[in-house]
Amino acid sequence: MKQNLLLIIFLTIFSIGSAQLIPYKSMEVVLENGDTISSIKGKLKLKTLKYKLLNSKDKPKKIDFSEIRTIKRWDSAFTNVETLHFFQTRESEKYVHVKKIVEGEHLNVYGSSYSFSSAGAGGMTYYGSAIQYYVRKPNEDKVTYIGAYDAVLGEFKRRVYDYFSDCNQLLEALKDKRLRLRNGLEEIGVFYNNHCGK
Repeated sequence: MKQNLLLIIFLTIFSIGSAQLIPYKSMEVVLENGDTISSIKGKLKLKTLKYKLLNSKDKPKKIDFSEIRTIKRWDSAFTNVETLHFFQTRESEKYVHVKKIVEGEHLNVYGSSYSFSSAGAGGMTYYGSAIQYYVRKPNEDKVTYIGAYDAVLGEFKRRVYDYFSDCNQLLEALKDKRLRLRNGLEEIGVFYNNHCGK
């Protein structure tokens, strides 16, 4: 029994230690000036990408998000790749990294996933995840923050109605509940590309 407990503790410490040794993901970065940096491993910080060449012992370098157009990053098995796009938001000078969710001729919808926990009654904790939505039309350089769906505060609804005020068909579909805000912006983005912005 004691040996099993020691083995479990050792394996836990070893796996945590191993995770700390490999905090970087393999990446390819396309900069705003068109240059590409390949064969690197890096991780995203608050405002910068910290990276170094694969198999390099050199100190990591940093690139500000404002200098990055896209990053492709692979999982550890090199089987899945995700592409992150970097934009400045209209609401601030801040740059965000987002995934493209809907691509269209008149509108692109981007998202950034996050996890949260919330204390509930009786000491229970609720865990979940949500998507922060951003949108951009072809004539816009910056993304507009829409946020995550929130039935209580209603900010998401207000932002959707404000941003899509140029499309009465879409607003009517929302009022008639043919499109639902609680389903996110994916359906709304497809509807806008098919019926609006022409």
